[in-house]
Amino acid sequence: MIAGLATLAYLILPNVVVPAFSFNKPNGRFNYTWQRFSTDAWTDPCGVAGLCGSLVLSLQLAVWATLGATVLGTLIAFVRARHRFRARGAVGSLVFLPLAMPEVVMAASPATLFLNVGVERLPHFRPDFTPSPPPAAHAPRHPR
Repeated sequence: MIAGLATLAYLILPNVVVPAFSFNKPNGRFNYTWQRFSTDAWTDPCGVAGLCGSLVLSLQLAVWATLGATVLGTLIAFVRARHRFRARGAVGSLVFLPLAMPEVVMAASPATLFLNVGVERLPHFRPDFTPSPPPAAHAPRHPR
């Protein structure tokens, strides 16, 4: 449980530090150490050259990507629901891949942490990552 909480803290910590440091007034260009409290970043968000232009471009790209994905996804859904074809399973796998990818990335982050702190093997998993048999307390009883 402690390892799980430590992993969760490791994953959430950047989401706490970045907003906190947005209220920092650094002496130079780098914002690594706390200097003094300031709301300059929030009172003039477009003060940095190109920041608002980048935000507008990102939002435009997001809208176009959403529209394209909606049209493409709807067409693929119609084809998969109404027709049988040879590559139907492969198309289903390709559709599922973006849904599964965030879990793979989230699993890679704690794996990196555990390997860096020296945990080579988790106690209830085999090296090939198949679940180990249940503990003896849960083992089936032998017939008498």
